[in-house]
Amino acid sequence: MKTPALVALLGSLALTSFAATPLLPPTGDSTAQSTPPADYRIVHSFLGKDGNAPNWLIQGRDGFFYGTTFSGGPHTEFPDGAGVIFRVDSAGNFTVLHSFGLIDGYIPSGLMQAQDGSFYGTTLAGGSPTGSGAGTLFRMDSTGALTTLHAFDGGQNCCDGGVPNGPPIQAADGKFYGVTFNGGAIRDADHPLGFGTVYRYDSSTGLLTIIHSFDLADGNGINPNGPLRQGSDGFLYGTTSVGGGVFRMDTAGKLTLLHAITDSNAPLAGLIQAADGALYGTTDGPPGTVFRIDTASNYSLLNRFDGLDGSGLTAPVTQASNGAFYGTAQQGGLLDPLAGDLFQIDSSGALRVLHSFTQSDTKSGFLPFAPLIQGNDGALYGTTAIGGDNGHGAIFRLDLSIPQPISSVVLQPPAILPGGQSSATVTLAVPAQATTTVTLATSTSDLTIPASVQIAKGASSATFTVGALANASNGDDRVYASINGQATRAILTVGASQAALSSFTVTPSAVVGGNAVRGTVILTAPAPAGGAAVALSANSSSVTIAATVTVPAGKTKASFSVKTRRVRATTIAALTASYSGSSLSASVTLTP
Repeated sequence: MKTPALVALLGSLALTSFAATPLLPPTGDSTAQSTPPADYRIVHSFLGKDGNAPNWLIQGRDGFFYGTTFSGGPHTEFPDGAGVIFRVDSAGNFTVLHSFGLIDGYIPSGLMQAQDGSFYGTTLAGGSPTGSGAGTLFRMDSTGALTTLHAFDGGQNCCDGGVPNGPPIQAADGKFYGVTFNGGAIRDADHPLGFGTVYRYDSSTGLLTIIHSFDLADGNGINPNGPLRQGSDGFLYGTTSVGGGVFRMDTAGKLTLLHAITDSNAPLAGLIQAADGALYGTTDGPPGTVFRIDTASNYSLLNRFDGLDGSGLTAPVTQASNGAFYGTAQQGGLLDPLAGDLFQIDSSGALRVLHSFTQSDTKSGFLPFAPLIQGNDGALYGTTAIGGDNGHGAIFRLDLSIPQPISSVVLQPPAILPGGQSSATVTLAVPAQATTTVTLATSTSDLTIPASVQIAKGASSATFTVGALANASNGDDRVYASINGQATRAILTVGASQAALSSFTVTPSAVVGGNAVRGTVILTAPAPAGGAAVALSANSSSVTIAATVTVPAGKTKASFSVKTRRVRATTIAALTASYSGSSLSASVTLTP
């Protein structure tokens, strides 16, 4: 089960002082610089007394950023505080708006801003006069005045919820909808606190209603993740962490399972709806995925992470104004497998590592497990649960206007057979101001690759060779090129050819009869061992063509001669090339 592990993680974040936590030795690129890249800066480092382990950020309509921390603050009921709500601007001017205690809940897990300008959020625990309880739903105004709207009983009594997971959303009907990890009307001996709920809160009446209780027996998943997302079609969309599904629900609580995620990955966060109308989400792994699903249940993976590009995704991605998606991985990356990274991915799955964290650079923070947001200034903002100047976590800013150091990595050919080689070219965004070392890595032991390549001062690119072992497995393997933990990658396909015809041309396409022309076939991938025999035919006796042309093993192209005869009238002869179940045609016009 994934979500209990996450809840344990959140609990440890809330109750543990990271200033005293020993750091694990970093691994990865030993040539990485100790200073962070120019596009990354710390906005605020937490002190403990002003918060510890920050999580979700939002930008309010007043331009300030608002957020919560899992622990920290001045209250002494816990050794490290019960969490705070804060406000900060992009220059780092920071104010604690509210400090939580036992009665009003503890371990807050994010905010949303309602239509009336007030803020709503939840705490994972607390809410009873004795300090027990299973979390709260609260409202806060911009001055920090907080009102507890509902204290959950944790599923101890049917049929309330427990452990509200993430902030609620305000739907088009003006009401608030959210999820709880526990509780509900249905339970069994192994789940005495229930399987989780979806709730609705009506601010006009002050009433909270459970509109759906999850049930292990119906196969739709249990223990939902927050927050929900209201789609453009008016339905609510969400995920469950156990039984790992994506669901759709109407505001009355009727649920439909859109897709069951059946591999070892499980979603631990909600969804977003992108500009294309599809829903995008993440799973935690190991090592995790980014997926796309439309409202008709068509599901596809954009990326299955390999560790170098991150691992353990516990937050949704964010779509920025440029159309790309941005996200956080709490572990993995190119510098330290335990520190995490920030990534960019597009709808085709092309991915860049924008920033790799490392435990050795504690001031820059590490362990980013909350989502990124795009500020009004176009930059990305986020948090790290650990690190900063004081070890209690940090808020950071990533400037998207500063180009990444590496523009591209291109492999030629992009597909090889086992034992074959490909030539790779890495190109910088701007010419090197000094001799620049580019660190190279691959996602598999099936490839051989140098540890690095140098680009000379004034040059923009360098080449290196990637080889596949003779016993390499079939598959798409990744080649990473990075500078200081910022990377782009290319895909190298290795294995038995799945080639098909890509093109068939005849040059010239018109000729006086009696002269020869040249035909060329091109495959989509290198020909297999023994070559690819492409069948040839013609529909006219005015041309003579061989029965086949063979594309040599490991190559993608072959050419051949076509003889023609004299003609008394203009004749168009059609030629056909066929391979692996597909056919392409070309024609040659013969004139007298």
